Amino acid sequence: ENSCKYSADDFKALSEAARVLKPGGMVYISEPMAEGEHFDLRKPVHDETSVRNAACKAIGKAAGHGLTPETETTYLHQSLYPDYDTFRNRIQAINPGLDDDFDKLEKTLKNNFDSLGHKTEEGTCFGQPMQVNLLVKTG
Repeated sequence: ENSCKYSADDFKALSEAARVLKPGGMVYISEPMAEGEHFDLRKPVHDETSVRNAACKAIGKAAGHGLTPETETTYLHQSLYPDYDTFRNRIQAINPGLDDDFDKLEKTLKNNFDSLGHKTEEGTCFGQPMQVNLLVKTG
């Protein structure tokens, strides 16, 4: 079993979804997985391993809220950045205060950007595996 801890928000969100749904109602959850090119690109400054694992665990405990798994699937989401600076600006917009981390790890991050990405005419593309769960309210 994974060693990460559940987030209170993970439980609250599923509990609230179960509360407001009628029996037979559905919850659609799409979460990035803790793997893939985009995850590896961001990991040095924005490591969400524990957050992603906690979300997965919470979904696995959905039955405790009266939600039964209907389907689970994955797909590959593509993130496109025209250049490295656009990537940096987007990640810093999500997590203000990463200036020092980006500055310290600039060489590693640029290397990751160049080595993990796939060049296109529009910029550099990174795959991010996503897990989708469809849960149904029982009884």
